[in-house]
Amino acid sequence: MTSKVGILYYYEKEKEEMNSPYMGRFQITQAFTSEHDGLDLVGLDSKQIHSTVNGTVIHAGWENPSNHSQGFGLYVCIRVGNQDYYYGHMSQIYVSVGQTVKITDIIGLEGSTGYSTGSHCHYCCRVAGTMTPLDINAISGIPNVVGGVYDDGASGGTIPGGGGISGGTPNGGILSDAFQLSYLNGGSWTIFTNQAMSNMDGIKIQATRVRPYYLTYRTRNKGQGDFYPYVTSSQDDYAGSNGKPMQLLQIQAFDNNGTKLTTGVVVMYRVHVGGRWLPWVSNADPEWMQSVFDKHHLDGSLDTTSADAGLPGQNIDGVDIRVYECNSQTGGSLGGLIDGEVAPGIGYMIDGGWEDMGTGVLADHIDGLKITTNPSKPYYLSYQTWNQGQSGFYPAVSSLENDYAGSAGKPIQLVSIRAFSKDGTKLTSGVIVMYRAFVGGRWLPWVSNADPQWMQNVKNKFSLDGTLDTTGYYAGLDGQNISGLEIHVFEDSSSNPGSGDFSGSEIRLATSYMFDNLSNWNTFDKTVTADHIDGVKIQTDSTHGFYLTYQTWNQGQGGFYPEVTSLQNDYAGSAGKPIQLLSIRAYKSDGTKLTSGVVIMYRALVNGRWLPWVSNADPQWMDSVKSQYNLDGTLDYTSYYAGIDGQNISGLEIRAFVGTTNDTPIEGLVGQEAPPTLSYMVDNNWTNFDKSVIPGRLDGLKIQTDASKPYYITYQTWNQGRDNYYPFVTSRENDYAGSAGKPIQRLGLYVYRNDGTKLVTGVVVMYRAYVEGRWLPWVSNANPEWMRSVQAKYNLDGLLDEKAYYAGIDGKNISGIEVRIFEENNTDIPTPEPSGKSKIIDAPFISQKPSYPTGCESVATVMALQYAGVNISVDKFIDNYLYKTGMIFDPNESFGGNPRGSGYGCYSPVIKNALDKCFVAEGLSTYSATELKNVSLQQLCTDYIDKDIPVIMWATIDMRPWYNGDHWYYNGKKIQWIAPEHCLLLVGYDDQNYIFNDPWRNKQTYYRKSAVEAAYAGLFKQAIVINIKKSVDDPAVLNEVYKLKIREVLSAFPAAKLDQIPVEQVVDCTFNVLSSPSLDIDVTTSVGVSRFPSNTTAVYNIKDGKLSVDSSLTNVFLKPGVSMSVFDLMKNGVSLRDIALKVSDGKITVIFAGVDVEGTILKSKISYMIETEVKLPNNKISKLTIEVLYTVKKDNSIPPSSAEEEEYNKAVNDMGDIYANSPSFDWSAVGSFFSAIGTGTVAFFSALGTACTQFFAFMMFA
Repeated sequence: MTSKVGILYYYEKEKEEMNSPYMGRFQITQAFTSEHDGLDLVGLDSKQIHSTVNGTVIHAGWENPSNHSQGFGLYVCIRVGNQDYYYGHMSQIYVSVGQTVKITDIIGLEGSTGYSTGSHCHYCCRVAGTMTPLDINAISGIPNVVGGVYDDGASGGTIPGGGGISGGTPNGGILSDAFQLSYLNGGSWTIFTNQAMSNMDGIKIQATRVRPYYLTYRTRNKGQGDFYPYVTSSQDDYAGSNGKPMQLLQIQAFDNNGTKLTTGVVVMYRVHVGGRWLPWVSNADPEWMQSVFDKHHLDGSLDTTSADAGLPGQNIDGVDIRVYECNSQTGGSLGGLIDGEVAPGIGYMIDGGWEDMGTGVLADHIDGLKITTNPSKPYYLSYQTWNQGQSGFYPAVSSLENDYAGSAGKPIQLVSIRAFSKDGTKLTSGVIVMYRAFVGGRWLPWVSNADPQWMQNVKNKFSLDGTLDTTGYYAGLDGQNISGLEIHVFEDSSSNPGSGDFSGSEIRLATSYMFDNLSNWNTFDKTVTADHIDGVKIQTDSTHGFYLTYQTWNQGQGGFYPEVTSLQNDYAGSAGKPIQLLSIRAYKSDGTKLTSGVVIMYRALVNGRWLPWVSNADPQWMDSVKSQYNLDGTLDYTSYYAGIDGQNISGLEIRAFVGTTNDTPIEGLVGQEAPPTLSYMVDNNWTNFDKSVIPGRLDGLKIQTDASKPYYITYQTWNQGRDNYYPFVTSRENDYAGSAGKPIQRLGLYVYRNDGTKLVTGVVVMYRAYVEGRWLPWVSNANPEWMRSVQAKYNLDGLLDEKAYYAGIDGKNISGIEVRIFEENNTDIPTPEPSGKSKIIDAPFISQKPSYPTGCESVATVMALQYAGVNISVDKFIDNYLYKTGMIFDPNESFGGNPRGSGYGCYSPVIKNALDKCFVAEGLSTYSATELKNVSLQQLCTDYIDKDIPVIMWATIDMRPWYNGDHWYYNGKKIQWIAPEHCLLLVGYDDQNYIFNDPWRNKQTYYRKSAVEAAYAGLFKQAIVINIKKSVDDPAVLNEVYKLKIREVLSAFPAAKLDQIPVEQVVDCTFNVLSSPSLDIDVTTSVGVSRFPSNTTAVYNIKDGKLSVDSSLTNVFLKPGVSMSVFDLMKNGVSLRDIALKVSDGKITVIFAGVDVEGTILKSKISYMIETEVKLPNNKISKLTIEVLYTVKKDNSIPPSSAEEEEYNKAVNDMGDIYANSPSFDWSAVGSFFSAIGTGTVAFFSALGTACTQFFAFMMFA
């Protein structure tokens, strides 16, 4: 019989008992028959293959080492007496020949090697040393039923010891046997139990059965500057790197919902370094470590403050890892939290001198840190630093002490902050400390004491920029000095953070990749790795209701190629140019951009490591999908592309999911206000009111909603004389919040679905308080975009406080209240109609999302430039003209950071200098930029908007109240950053609003005048306008605008010398931009009258820099391109894709213009005919035609070599075959040329080889 304790099998063979290679559920995919000598089994809970017998391994490797596609592929054979047990098609093998194994030992992993059509294990038994099969069903007890699913192992459940993962108190627990441990040394893996003594390069922790939790672990190895990424125990992966000894090890535990565990599951681990065992380290709180340590009589000592085991710079030569499953406890919610950000006292020390930090500081270095919290708070913070020259953290300091962490003269390198209730319980919710470090010129991700859901909730609510590190326990990088810190403390008394699990399914995309040339396309499912990837193709089914757009940035390019959609038979990339960046977005079939519902998770493999996941979706959706599908790796919430600029991608993983989360708005909401029943109390006297009331004082409040609603409201008040809130009341109860005779001072409110899920979308409750004669800003349960949408749709007056969790002012009595409930189905903000006297300039709009997350200044400036007729791109402005430095900077001198990623921004002098540089470089002598200081908004409208001149203007994001953000020292001067800084294009006004093209929002966004004036003043009343020195109709001005466009188009032709473009007259004329012995380039331009040939049948439309065929033409379609190896092709050929990028919008055709012979010189002429439109400063649109005539010259007096002649002939013949029936150019214009020459004149073809080859090559779309 078979009895099971944990994962250990004790086997006494009885025929009727089941004994499979799996522990857990498995499925039979092919039965045992006379033609199939075993069972094909697929593991459902695990892919680990276990020995089913006690025996000796007689084979462990490939069936045919020279042909891995044959037979069983990788397989193991174990001999017991006269029987051989086979386990075929493995992906990995963990045993070796001669090794003795026992039942349940893990011998390898399921795979699809050898002759296999999918991942499975072929399990059979033969007479020892022969091919004679034995009845595997009778031997194993497995039914011979195809499709049958059976369970042959322990499944998940409550943890032994009682209480599951939550509830109870520490009791020491029991030692878990649910994980297999192995280490890597010298390229070989060795399995061990609990403890091993050896040099180690890597470690693997794998779950052997389903548990309600999993482990994540990582290592820092010799020569590394930081830890490798986390690996989870549910993956077939490992931490470390072959040949690089481990020096630090960190292990954490999470429940299957993704919540970090510091109780219940206790991982005790330590390492052997320098001849001794270091103290035990754990994921768990100190009292849980102590409980396990005492109950199980562990030797050694405890380190209750470190989160990793090891000593920096010293190799590990032994590990001891034990996982204990215990009863657990969770801290209850704290009283007295204000629901919002609090301001602890934070100071920092440099060389012995202390300064107040506020919430953020940048400095050359920071030696010490002091944090103090109010003793009346029900919690305190514990913090510690690791300083330069130290081998570990200094002891932790409490925020209730008059002490500090650090040491004068020794710069801080790592900071760790935790929160505890007054009874010593570690807090991972309720009090959320968000902190990050500035290292190497950039802000590192936020770290927190709190669980990931709470981190994300706070980041969204308070609009924190940057990314999250949801697994780190300290801020900083080992060995690198911190030059900046930002620390925020938030209190939240709500019962959950509001994000929920993803409910939906993964769908399969049709994906393929290309390398080297267009004949090398290969399909892949989800993941591919290769030496390099030049192109990618993604296709979706039109029935899905959505489509994807994607684009790549390839080696040698100055920007992304145009977007391609998944509904086209097209691809992104370019043959021979490896991809470096990939961006993917999702849209509904009607063109609406999707950031929820459809979640595309994708990441890139660069330099041997998978980068974090990037997505089209909002962070909550990324979190939910990652948790639901156990995706390994980390998340990058802010990037819009995968990859590293300048480094080639060697792998891609693309996953698509469709579904809903608990952040999905409630369906069926009609988009209207839904007033609740409201009443207030003064001295036990109740009065009903509608929406708002100002009685002078309110002691209590009652909010009631209809029981038929799919949601309810919880609310609470903080009244005079209290030191915390009264308990929550729900709108379904006949109850109230408050207390008679004690005036309300603060009101907090949340909304929940009927299933108890906190709502931040859909149902939007807007509420505000009347204090000391004025209405305070609106507060809401909802996310900022929903607040803004409701305010615009229902014309709510007043300001928005998008960060607050409550209405009121601490210590001040509320004398009025307004509560509004809106049931909304989207955040679409209707375009308002201007009221009263108004003026709106119809300037171009460019969004800074997602390409320029911190580049609002550049985007606003390019909108103004394009309106003035200067048609350059944002990328060109950033790359060629904007002065950028690191993030220790003066915003009046440079842009701090990267406009395409992490950065601060810049002020008007930097943009003024960039514009001056642009006008000189582009030859725009009639243009200038004027910097405006301390000019009122009213004057800006009078002097510029009324004269059709838009204004580049500095204010704040969404016109929020400005505040002092980070500060730092630059060249001895203190720099105070004003947040949240923003730059917009002022385009109009009406009686109540100023109107902007807001790069963060939309075209013609309305903001109330009072809010704009406050934000404009906070950013020092700075603005810029673009002036044209002459009339907009002046020929000199128009000539400069045309010249700019012509120059841009000609930049696609590498051989053209742009300095040969005439200065005075560039239209309605012909000029030469190259004259050489082998090639002449002549340019003819005309305005107004199209010179496009009327007889061509191959016109390519260009839209947004992308080629398409004119659908009105017959027998014309795109050909992906051809691969040729002709010398002159690379020398003279020009890609139509590259030309299209420069044209942006218009059309192009290419014709063979003929052949001339002058003496011994053969001249072949190819004409590129380009038509585009130019927006002029006078708001008119002009049609511009540009003909670029290539004359390729070949001297026939110099005979070609036989190899050249053979190559030319082959190229011409091959191209004739390729294009004869599927032209991508005007075949009729060339056919007469071929027929006139005749096919028999081989010598003449040889002479024309270069020209003909070049001509056909021009049709390539590579």
